[in-house]
Amino acid sequence: MKEKIKSISWRDFIKYCWSLQTFVFHKNNGMISRYPQTDRIGGIQKTIDFEANRDNLIKSWLNYDFNKSFFQNYQDLMKHMIFPAMFSYGNNENSEYTDGAHTSKDAYLTF
Repeated sequence: MKEKIKSISWRDFIKYCWSLQTFVFHKNNGMISRYPQTDRIGGIQKTIDFEANRDNLIKSWLNYDFNKSFFQNYQDLMKHMIFPAMFSYGNNENSEYTDGAHTSKDAYLTF
């Protein structure tokens, strides 16, 4: 396998590396999300709603409780937070089902 990888182009090598990465999406309340339905997080919002309400996250902070362990404090924070269903950056046009995309146009289920 090493010899085969040495003989392919850089572009094919990158495609090969990324093909090893698995992407799993879940259906949550009619949304496609990177998070499964679980009680470990506070909730999931559409990305557009999350962006509009992002300033409210500052108002909903929690104090660190020194009587609990770091991981218990972290768990409490995760249950308190609302997460975006997908992460998109920049001005994505007509690409509401993209995850981790930056300034995409007319993309569908793209990572």
